[in-house]
Amino acid sequence: MTHRMSRKVQEQDNLFRMANANVYFPIPTSGGLHRMACTFPIKTYFCPSDGSWPEDGIWMPGWRGNEDPAGKWMPGNYAANFQVFGSPDRGNNANINMQTSLRVDTIQDGSSNTVFFAERLRTCFTWYSPLWGHGSWNVSYMPIFAYGSQTGVGYTSNSAFVGMVGLNAKFQRVPMRSWNTQCNPALTQLIHSGIMIVGMGDGGVKSVAESISPQSWWAVLTANGGDLPGNDW
Repeated sequence: MTHRMSRKVQEQDNLFRMANANVYFPIPTSGGLHRMACTFPIKTYFCPSDGSWPEDGIWMPGWRGNEDPAGKWMPGNYAANFQVFGSPDRGNNANINMQTSLRVDTIQDGSSNTVFFAERLRTCFTWYSPLWGHGSWNVSYMPIFAYGSQTGVGYTSNSAFVGMVGLNAKFQRVPMRSWNTQCNPALTQLIHSGIMIVGMGDGGVKSVAESISPQSWWAVLTANGGDLPGNDW
């Protein structure tokens, strides 16, 4: 949930070394130009079935001079569950609630019953995108979902949208259009017809039926809620 890069997660050793483990590090290209590490595409972060936006990035950061025009913010299709990777119990403050203390062995509901990652469209609500190198200074562009308390209160800190939690947290099905105003950046979206593909805490991958109830979906998002999903899971 930070802007620091992880070599193990990225599996991009060359980019990791060039960036000094910092996604905002300016990497020289040619002609005195440069682009930040977070503007380089990572193919494993893309779902080939997503037709909402090309894989060449979305608008330039425009933070520094001499930016390479090829260096656009780079989205991905896989978002992290805030209930796992954040600290929902620390309240509505993105400056302190983005670092988890949870470990796999402390997941009381079971790692095989806890969703770690889920799919999102590359663009949502016109220009919002889950950018793999974005930090919590603007949560609206972070690749996360279920941003709120375990008790079902949506957080707003550093975000243009209210976090969707509790029975409001279920993923949505919307057309793959970057300008589609029905898309909610606080949720995850179906990319494959009728199913949501998720990564579980035990390392497994599961296809979840679109018909799953909001109650069962929220049960598999909370790690220590003491609730288990129904037979629709």
